[in-house]
Amino acid sequence: MQLRFRVETPADHRAVEALTRDAFWRFWEPGQAICHEHLLVHRLRTADEFVPELSLVAEAADRVVGHIAFTTAAVVQPDGVRHQVLTFGPLTVAPDSQGLGVGRALMDAAFAKARTLGFRGVVIFGHPAYYPRAGFEPAARYGITAPGGHSFDAIMALPLVAGGLDGVSGEVHVPAVYESLDDAAALEFDRQFPPREPHVPTSVAALTDRLAPGAAAAITASGIQSVEMLTSRSEREVAALDGVDAAALETVRAVAREHGVAWGDVPSPRPRS
Repeated sequence: MQLRFRVETPADHRAVEALTRDAFWRFWEPGQAICHEHLLVHRLRTADEFVPELSLVAEAADRVVGHIAFTTAAVVQPDGVRHQVLTFGPLTVAPDSQGLGVGRALMDAAFAKARTLGFRGVVIFGHPAYYPRAGFEPAARYGITAPGGHSFDAIMALPLVAGGLDGVSGEVHVPAVYESLDDAAALEFDRQFPPREPHVPTSVAALTDRLAPGAAAAITASGIQSVEMLTSRSEREVAALDGVDAAALETVRAVAREHGVAWGDVPSPRPRS
């Protein structure tokens, strides 16, 4: 696939929002009435932290097939010292173009441009089996955590230059726009798009019914409510649950594949050199 990357323009806005809606339609949590990502893209553009130079689209044959949007974020030390980093999301690829390297190419293009703008590192909350392919590692390797000091594999970091995250540690705080979404606002915004059937997440029972009782109880207690929610946990984290053995992990992999959910291994954090 021949790709061209360029900065998003106002003429792209509705196409990008529709693309985001299509790409994320299957991925919302049980209890949500609709996906929120297309509304998030809409609101990001007016956030104070938005970096318009890094809102990039990928085109193939004059059609937008991908989009990535960045804001600044802050890693805050216990003494209040703040370090500016980038964060991004959503990273969107058209459903019929997924698995062809569009997302990775978009990231590479955006990271190259971010370096020219003087940014030194990126911290994200994302799919812990996907982003390590682009060089991300668990942020815990750098001493970076979620607010409250919580750490999990979905928080990942990437230096953009050598030593770009040296001396950067503390709690990462993303812009408030990421926390501003709710079903009522998303449903109202969604009325601007053609109607489509709501997605019903695949109940976690599709998995737990095939596991031994101990493993099933551990998966349920971990807060995973649907098969799609596996994307928020790494294989390492699931394997660490009480009662989850090698056979249970293979069942988790199989159920994820059966339901079209990408899930798999992520490397353990390496000690810093």
